[in-house]
Amino acid sequence: MNIDSSKIDVIDKNNISLMGRTKTPGMVFGIVQNGKPAFIKGYGSAAWSNGSEVPVTDDSVFRIASISKLFTAIGIMKLVEQGLVSLDDPAEQHLRSFRIRKFKSTDPPITLRHLLTHTAGVGEFAPLLGYLQPRTLFGVSRKGRPLPPLATLYRGELRPDRSPGEAWAYANHGFATLGQVIADVTGDDFPEAMRKMIFRPLGMQRSDFVRSDAVMANQAVGYYKFRDQDRPVLDLDIITLADGSLFTTANDFAKFLGELTMGGGTIISKSSLSKMMRPHFQLDKNLPAMGLGFFLENRRRWRDHLVASHSGLWLGFHSAVLLSPAHQVGTFAFANDGTKTAISAATNSLNTLLPRNPVPASDSAAQLPKENWAKLVGTYRLPKGFNSNFRVNLRYGRKFTVYIDDGRLMIRSGRGEWRSGEPLRATPTSDPLHFLAGMNHIVFKCDQNEEIDHFCMRYHQIYKQ
Repeated sequence: MNIDSSKIDVIDKNNISLMGRTKTPGMVFGIVQNGKPAFIKGYGSAAWSNGSEVPVTDDSVFRIASISKLFTAIGIMKLVEQGLVSLDDPAEQHLRSFRIRKFKSTDPPITLRHLLTHTAGVGEFAPLLGYLQPRTLFGVSRKGRPLPPLATLYRGELRPDRSPGEAWAYANHGFATLGQVIADVTGDDFPEAMRKMIFRPLGMQRSDFVRSDAVMANQAVGYYKFRDQDRPVLDLDIITLADGSLFTTANDFAKFLGELTMGGGTIISKSSLSKMMRPHFQLDKNLPAMGLGFFLENRRRWRDHLVASHSGLWLGFHSAVLLSPAHQVGTFAFANDGTKTAISAATNSLNTLLPRNPVPASDSAAQLPKENWAKLVGTYRLPKGFNSNFRVNLRYGRKFTVYIDDGRLMIRSGRGEWRSGEPLRATPTSDPLHFLAGMNHIVFKCDQNEEIDHFCMRYHQIYKQ
């Protein structure tokens, strides 16, 4: 696929318009194809210094938060290639400084594959007492202070609140644990291991997981809005390095994305990278899947193209990367505020670049007859597990209600965007239990008696009461 220069012009204009609508201080955006940058541009301000604006450039250093997890995942896969670990090894087999407690004594071990796919049952938070220690207060550290080891934050052990493989739950601490595995297996601290495995081989000279000399110059400042004014956020370091602390530039990141668009070959083998971009957890074919570190987008949304992605959010920063392996093209954006500007820029631009294949119609499209809607009606709740349900609970609440109102099938959540009700719209697929609520695909599922007992939304299962 060749990128038409007119498409880049359209994308550039769209980015400028997007920046104006969201009032984002600064953003850097890039397109990479066939391993090389096709377009990189900075927009707006990286910082204000002594009353003067410092513009965003391709050499501005941004914090890209959870996109860091892709680097950690590749680090683990390199250890697999070297025969030092196996994906199905118990994580504890390779940990030296802390342990992972089982949720139930009868549970199987938590493996590296569980951690890579967010299915280990490890949730959002470390042990409460770990957050309350002076050196590890709330899991962050003031800029310039030595970072304490993970064992201090975890007080010697990490505790899941679900059994491994039972459910999906986004887990920063799972990837922090993978970083500790890399350190313990290689004998290097995690940042040095990443320099050896990824940054130096790719020539990424201005990237690091800590504030080394390589990333101290030209750092973008993170901002938040206060009374329509941009105010700098408190600049903190993340103790759990491997899940979200990476500093990098657009020029450097384009080299990493170039490796991904070419399918590997320099820092990771093509077969390993291909394995990372295959589904390892998926609740239904009409829902997105989880690869090894990569999110695999809903194919129907992308006209049956495979699109791998990740995003990141940290105080004053938001980032996104998407790529289509089949077309060897990827887009990324880093912004220095908490809006979704970066996600919109990267998503909209890839949508512009990919071929406009029609969404494949089902050979046997089916819709659930209205007389059967009553089978779906009822109250649905998240399963137990505060830690592993935190994000979906924060967005929607624990309870969902499916009901019929004025001839429409509806869903209502305890909080958030569906609190006042959202129509469940039928989709043109062969599954009559597949619906759309806003932009979310929802698939209802039956028990062994063919009774509706839960629905699936993205990576989550919500059960009927």
